[in-house]
Amino acid sequence: MSTQGGLVSDGEFADSISMSTLAVVYAGTDSAYTFEPFFGGHSAFECCLNWINSLSSVSYLLVLTDSCSEIAPNSGKYSTQISCYCAGISDEKKCSQIVLKQSSTAELLQTVSKFLIEHDCDQVLFAFGYCPFYDKALTEELLDTHIKYGAEYTFADCYPAGLAPEILASETVHILTRLVEGGDGLPLASIEAGKRKISFDSIFSVIKTDINAFEIETVLSPVDMRLYRLEFSCRNKRNMLSCRALYEEAVKTDDFSSQGLCRIALSSSAVLRTIPSFYYIQIAVPCTGTCVFCPYPAVCKQKYGTEPALINNNEAFMPLVRFEQLIEQAWKLSEEAVVSLSLWGEALLHPEIEKCIRVVLERRGLSLCIETDACVVTESLLNRIIAVINDLDWRGRLFWIVSCDAASAETYAKLHGTAAENFAALRKHIDMLQNAFPQAVYEQFVRMNENEHELELFYRYWKENGHELIQKYDNFCGVMPDRKTADLTPVERKPCWHLRRDMHILVDGTVPICRERLLEGSLGCVFDENVETIWQRGTIDERVDPICGACDEYYTFNF
Repeated sequence: MSTQGGLVSDGEFADSISMSTLAVVYAGTDSAYTFEPFFGGHSAFECCLNWINSLSSVSYLLVLTDSCSEIAPNSGKYSTQISCYCAGISDEKKCSQIVLKQSSTAELLQTVSKFLIEHDCDQVLFAFGYCPFYDKALTEELLDTHIKYGAEYTFADCYPAGLAPEILASETVHILTRLVEGGDGLPLASIEAGKRKISFDSIFSVIKTDINAFEIETVLSPVDMRLYRLEFSCRNKRNMLSCRALYEEAVKTDDFSSQGLCRIALSSSAVLRTIPSFYYIQIAVPCTGTCVFCPYPAVCKQKYGTEPALINNNEAFMPLVRFEQLIEQAWKLSEEAVVSLSLWGEALLHPEIEKCIRVVLERRGLSLCIETDACVVTESLLNRIIAVINDLDWRGRLFWIVSCDAASAETYAKLHGTAAENFAALRKHIDMLQNAFPQAVYEQFVRMNENEHELELFYRYWKENGHELIQKYDNFCGVMPDRKTADLTPVERKPCWHLRRDMHILVDGTVPICRERLLEGSLGCVFDENVETIWQRGTIDERVDPICGACDEYYTFNF
């Protein structure tokens, strides 16, 4: 393993650059920002090709795109733009361009493998055309490390995606191709990995299905950037805005090195906080439970004068027309995001819940998560939902989280304030959800002193019968008693994920700064103002805000 700064000697470097490298650049049509001139008049794709041009060891350039995106259904447009840019590639580098039919990892590997059979190259450099900040020095260190240690696969570890390519030995590409094609004795997981859409982890997702069979080397970042989940790409709007802000800051110091960009990113709120990725929306005031670990029954009674289970008036549910207007605004602002129902209350009590679900799923780029205690689940309700969304591609975009929190009827009744016999009904309702929405239901267990003794039993049961989801207990900054079984708080505090990514919207349209504020602390109302305008007000100084100071949810992450 090599770390930053550990370059080989001049003699070894001369030997390494004499080896022939194939640069593979994937420029998928799923990005609407690949060719936009956001970087000093240059596009991300142009910046990527300039980086390729600077690498003396690259003999061949293979640009791959696809024809299967709704954003850019006309692949000819992409092909024309790519051809124009590739015309500027050095004459020393032979350039080819291929349009993929399926845009899968398997097709990517098969295409590159076939190209390598026809062209003699020692290693393959794999990158993405929508990444503007690939670093020459870091790339050369990766190539040196790969060659020096005879690696089959080399990557930059703990860096943000989009700063460094992956390096593969040519023979490794052929091996990976055989893995994704499958056969006797080969892992089935590699075939499944091959079916996945091309992404930053495509190559490694195949390698890890038989990871001990490969010689892997890494170049390690001096600073572990993984916990920031940064992606320096223009793959989507959120990352594009982050890259634009990063470029504007880097221009001021003229420091575009990998370490310089990382340093700038960590100190810039414009890079870290762009647009919402997660919309937590309350569509129903009523709730069927009185869970001992939830503050909602008490704060709801304080606000409305009665228990949430008894509320049933014109203000109890978000009107469908307002919900649709809200989702339309959120979609236009974020383009890609997860919408979660319901922030508080039981979403399935909404009289038009099936239409609410459709409103979200018919917008490409949005996914939907429904949190429920499943008490009101019926075959009739599920059939209504399925009938309304049956013509939509909802698989992989619709998720259900069911509040279980126990492995026995007695503990379930104690935590949820209900009768013990309802535990059997819960299991039945989960089965109904799983049958209706296979592989999309997650059974949640909030760890507390009161149920910790059942954690292992819960985990074992749902690992075999569903998808277990273990959640930390939240005392809502001291509003609730401290029931935590363990303190997971990091030693060093980092910027809050929720303030950077999440937008919380109550049934009347008001927007609390965060979930920890419960039903108070509004930034505005989405029915009176634009969503983006309200989002921009959400920046606060966590170091001095008293509620932030008492909160330990800042390190938790929603999707």
